Amino acid sequence: MRCKGMAPEKIKWFNSRLKWKALSKERREWRGGQVFLGLLVVGLGVVLGRCWQLQYTEAVEHQERVKHQQLKIIPQSARRGSIVDRQGRYLAMSTRADSVRVDPYLLKDFQDTAGKLAGALGLDEEELYGKLQERRDKRFMWVKRFINPAEAEKVRELEIRGVVLEREYQRQYPMGQLAAHVIGYTTIDGDGLEGVEAGYDEYLRGQAGQWHLSSDALRRPIGSQEEFQPAKDGSIVVLSIDSVIQSCVEEQLESTVEKFRASGATGIVMDPVTGEVWAMANWPTFDPKTARQSPAELKRNRALTDKYEPGSTFKPFTLAAALEGGHVAVGETIFCHNGNYAGKGFGKIGEYGNHGWGNLTAGEIIVYSSNIGAAKIAQKIGKKNFFQMVEKFGFGRRTGIDLAGEVAGTVRPLSQWDRGQYDLTRAAFGQGPIVERDTFP
Repeated sequence: MRCKGMAPEKIKWFNSRLKWKALSKERREWRGGQVFLGLLVVGLGVVLGRCWQLQYTEAVEHQERVKHQQLKIIPQSARRGSIVDRQGRYLAMSTRADSVRVDPYLLKDFQDTAGKLAGALGLDEEELYGKLQERRDKRFMWVKRFINPAEAEKVRELEIRGVVLEREYQRQYPMGQLAAHVIGYTTIDGDGLEGVEAGYDEYLRGQAGQWHLSSDALRRPIGSQEEFQPAKDGSIVVLSIDSVIQSCVEEQLESTVEKFRASGATGIVMDPVTGEVWAMANWPTFDPKTARQSPAELKRNRALTDKYEPGSTFKPFTLAAALEGGHVAVGETIFCHNGNYAGKGFGKIGEYGNHGWGNLTAGEIIVYSSNIGAAKIAQKIGKKNFFQMVEKFGFGRRTGIDLAGEVAGTVRPLSQWDRGQYDLTRAAFGQGPIVERDTFP
């Protein structure tokens, strides 16, 4: 560049100044580009790092989250197994029934929904509205379980978004209160609580299944997945109970309680050869279908839980012990003192009804239920041998029946029997130390 009137030195300095500025501008632009490029590389590195983190490090977590958001799992209830008697008659079974549930999160108008559902199901509108308000942020609430077909049709006709008819299994007892203490009952969800329902719950309950569906953002099903686990129904449990014999026993117990104005009665019928229980009943009883509203006292199986004094029912065991040990023979004659037997160390023994039996064979002692005859047989056996036979018969121990709540009877230890023969002679006809109750006489 040349300028008139400017000294050469000035011109040279000015030209160099312009060159430096141009060079500085280029350097600044180059450095700016370097900085921008560096920031771009760093940003790209961050993006790639995040992609790597999402793709590999957190992949499983996000897959599970997506699966949870998009997958709708619908449980498939298993039918609870039936309980039948020895002839295959149904004592307990499960049938299909509809229940109503709601998703409060999807409801548009709680008051309107409560009014319509209350009218269709016979519920209190204000109470239902209050429950919906309490669970407004939840995704599940039962409205009414196990409704009848007419109510189910009314709910379908309402077509309210968020209201669902759920298919469930309801426990039914076709014979009503028959054998209630043996069968037991379940919760509303089908879990066994007492009796066979509880003791065999593992076999009766079955195994629930699952049906997987794809859903949209509002959790509405939009398609099915390949994964499907079918429900496995519970097993059938066959009892040794015969419902005809059971019915006869319960009728007799009811009439006996009414006749004698008793507080209750218990009856058991068994096969004497196999030990199978054909009937086990208590009166008063309860209905398994409404068991949750029944007093606990009615639901107790007193045939298993209550101790009692065996009385004359023990005499056959006394004779069996004598026959086993060779102390008497079936046809052997035993003098029964005409109903008045007394002696040192055991006091006085009489007969029920003031009978005055004379000579009776060992078999007749059982037929006529002679207290004196049983006592004299026990004296022949001796205290030690008699006690050992009582233990062998299993008195004082649980039988191991497949029902919960069984208690052991009470047999006083031999060391606590008196030194004379009072306890021995009374045990012979089911009293004294052979006691199936909490207190001794």
